[in-house]
Amino acid sequence: MVAHTVASLAIGLLTTVAPPANDWTIHTGEDLVYDTSRGWLILDRLHIEAGASLRVVGDEPLLLIAFDEVRVEGRLDLSGFDSPGVTTLNTTNQPELGAPGGPGGGAGGVGSAETTQSTPAGGPGELAGGGGGGETSYSLLGKNARRGAGGAGGALSAAQLQHPDILHPSNRGLIALRGWPGGALGTGAISQSARAQGGDAGASYFSDGSPDNDFWGHRLTAGGVVAGELGLPVGGSGGGAGGDAVNSATFPLIPFIPTGDEKGAGGGGGGGLGLVLTQRFVIGPQGAVRADGGDGGGGENTNYFDRVGGGSGGGSGGMLMVQAVEFDLSEAHTDSITALGGEGGQGAGNKYKVDGAGGQGGPGLLQFHTPDGTDAAISLPAGQSLEALTSPDAHVLLPVF
Repeated sequence: MVAHTVASLAIGLLTTVAPPANDWTIHTGEDLVYDTSRGWLILDRLHIEAGASLRVVGDEPLLLIAFDEVRVEGRLDLSGFDSPGVTTLNTTNQPELGAPGGPGGGAGGVGSAETTQSTPAGGPGELAGGGGGGETSYSLLGKNARRGAGGAGGALSAAQLQHPDILHPSNRGLIALRGWPGGALGTGAISQSARAQGGDAGASYFSDGSPDNDFWGHRLTAGGVVAGELGLPVGGSGGGAGGDAVNSATFPLIPFIPTGDEKGAGGGGGGGLGLVLTQRFVIGPQGAVRADGGDGGGGENTNYFDRVGGGSGGGSGGMLMVQAVEFDLSEAHTDSITALGGEGGQGAGNKYKVDGAGGQGGPGLLQFHTPDGTDAAISLPAGQSLEALTSPDAHVLLPVF
């Protein structure tokens, strides 16, 4: 796919490292990149010191096996990449490629994909829960009328609302949102409605309506063992691309002009998939593990930051599964482990959640697999809950390996 091509190119620009055979310590001040094309990461011990980071990239998920310990005092990052938005002018015949996902995550949708005619809508994000692309808008009534619609956020897990107002800041990254519509006086290239339509939010992988089995594996409950609804681990889904803006009374614009349409942005990348197997999993006071979705970007401008092309959707959070004999989170801080959706891209006036803006991505999935399927093996800070340390809330489950 085109989006995979850009993902490979972008990742190839990073300097990746080969880990040592046994213990791997990433020292303070080091920011290293591991590409999963190198294969499984099998060690005795991984230690990321405070002030150090390990960025994981690649088309394949991360499989990390540490026979002794994984200790994260710095940052372990499996997140999707942010869309840069449209940074050129008058390049209608050059597609806006979506941002790469994290390891095993979906890339964002492609904007302005057609190269010899106007594009009717932005492309959807990759993987099953990818956000829909925003519709292209056309009008002769000026830039505010023809502004393209926004792409939608990708999804993996169902929404986990913290506040009844879906736009409340506490819900950021915890619900996938559709893209905002285009200019009020424009016409949608596909719908032919009075206004271009924002992309549809990605659909969660969980569809039976019960939050009690929204995981992969098995949970021990008072009534017995409950099987999760998810058949296999998955990476996060990409956000949808924004729609274009066409200065025309009809669609498509004939003759096509390669410099004529303002382009919608490519979507944000989905968070990665990480499977971690170890004896002891430790998060330090400054430690952070991220499998977040990448942010969407803003569409093409005509005058600095007016964003006439549609903004793109954020990628969904990814999936992190950790199986350990002991979880030492006793020094971890609030939200030290996250798989949140990315923010949607900017719309009119370079603002968020307005005409032409992209929708935010939804939450991913966090799973801790303990020896007996209970939280007895998880050490927490005094007075803190596991829910306070993870976002979305982590599931505590039986071993899978």
